[in-house]
Amino acid sequence: MMNLSTVKPTLQNQITGTKRGYDLKTLAEQYSVSVAFIRKEIREERLQAARLGSRVIVLNEDWETYLISKKGEMK
Repeated sequence: MMNLSTVKPTLQNQITGTKRGYDLKTLAEQYSVSVAFIRKEIREERLQAARLGSRVIVLNEDWETYLISKKGEMK
């Protein structure tokens, strides 16, 4: 897992208030998958995540990269 303290929010994200990432529960709810499934994908290094204190966060760009890789597997 990468360290979120090294990731700087962009000016655009600061202006628009756009979130750069989501915790596992929120991500699971949004995409109708289980938290356990997301944790498994992280553990098996198919999905990048960052630890922020006791929370695990998946950055938007890492989630998009993951989804694109899954789309490629479906062909």
